[in-house]
Amino acid sequence: MKSSAPPSATPHPPRLRRGDPDKEMGRSKFQVMYWKHIPSQVKAWDGEAQAKSMLPDYFQAAIDAYAMKDGSTDMDAYLEGWKWGPVEERDGGPQEVVEALVAELTAANPRSRLLNPA
Repeated sequence: MKSSAPPSATPHPPRLRRGDPDKEMGRSKFQVMYWKHIPSQVKAWDGEAQAKSMLPDYFQAAIDAYAMKDGSTDMDAYLEGWKWGPVEERDGGPQEVVEALVAELTAANPRSRLLNPA
């Protein structure tokens, strides 16, 4: 007697392996680098993969203009302004997170506002 189940059917669905819950959910950690209050670059990672990106050139132009304005032009004063923000997490792989952060930071900091601070 032949089985009525098609040959490709399996009696039990495959089981997911237990692993890092953040990876199963597709979460990545990320940080934003700032010069004082101005963002400059972003990086994201998930344990195996990582991605990073500089923000558009006008962010660096704004950093340079602000450094001239506040007198942070000698090397020590300029270097003291750089810092990484806190490690945070969000949904998505590293490249997806970096692309989203670049878009969000660019939208929140238009060229006109960064280059003409109040």
